[in-house]
Amino acid sequence: VLTNGRSLEDINGFLNQLKIGKTGLAFILDRNGLLIADSLPKSKSDHLIIPALENKNFYVREITQFLQEKNFLNDNIQKRKELRFKTSQSNLLLEINNFKNNQGIDWFLIVVIPESDFMNFIRENVIITITLSFVALLFAIASGLITSKLIIQPIIKLKIASKKIAEGEFNQKVPLQGIEELDVLAESFNYMSEILDAFF
Repeated sequence: VLTNGRSLEDINGFLNQLKIGKTGLAFILDRNGLLIADSLPKSKSDHLIIPALENKNFYVREITQFLQEKNFLNDNIQKRKELRFKTSQSNLLLEINNFKNNQGIDWFLIVVIPESDFMNFIRENVIITITLSFVALLFAIASGLITSKLIIQPIIKLKIASKKIAEGEFNQKVPLQGIEELDVLAESFNYMSEILDAFF
């Protein structure tokens, strides 16, 4: 009995060290609804094995009652079972695993995570994503405006120079801008301007 009691203390200690979300918990029930161990802080006066329905923790009591009402503790769960459970305080996600061995242990390992634990994380990620998308949109607009200005300015200069040539001012030069296609056009225009200036 002393060895078993020590082992249960070790299991409680192990469960206490687990970090399950921000406010999640883990506990172990037997088929009779006895609380074998849990991840809740213990005081010296806490009993190791008590009926889970008498536990101080609201979630442990509510979940145990739900599992007993739905007959889960009598089911032969082979694989893990995931459930969504609603209490008056919050929505919970449960994962139930049945642990059996050939020495007679037949326990249910239950992990409980309040939906709010990961929904806050999702909400934070949505806010970050929206913010980054807005910044990316602003960057795209700014770079689009800059790029269009870099392309449009040489075309406007070319248009002004061609109007002046049409008015008889043949000594027009269009400066090269560093954009290959526009530079080819500007060189052709400048060549044409030189030829017209030489003839007239």
